Amino acid sequence: TTLFCLSCSMQNKLEEITIRLDKETLNPVRNPGERGTLHVTGRYSNGKTTDLPLSDIALSVRTVSASGNVEVIALSGDQLIPKDGGLAEVTAVYQKDGATYQAKKRVVVAPYYRDYHQHLLPDTGIEALYGVRRRTERTRSEQRDFPA
Repeated sequence: TTLFCLSCSMQNKLEEITIRLDKETLNPVRNPGERGTLHVTGRYSNGKTTDLPLSDIALSVRTVSASGNVEVIALSGDQLIPKDGGLAEVTAVYQKDGATYQAKKRVVVAPYYRDYHQHLLPDTGIEALYGVRRRTERTRSEQRDFPA
């Protein structure tokens, strides 16, 4: 005699998947060669979680926000490779037992933006802009007060 428990088979039903990243912000300017690693985890109805094999998951990335038409992140296996500053979104799609599960996670690649005044002046920061103006004004006032 074989016993089969219908309710037992439903206890291990996949409920959702999530994307876990070891780093949600990547800064290749400060850390050259920096990469992120992603994992996709499944949570089952019995409360247990397990890492799902990436070979069974369709992964994609898209740029959410960036300066210009640039690629922010590239995928290579489980590695996130920063390309340009901006905000990207990683999407994982997993199919099991006729159901489709999807998860999304956002990643920031710093510098997210570039200060335009840094391109205009050799010095950095808005203080440098005002500093240049102050030095110019001081020089003019010194010329007025102390003619050569």
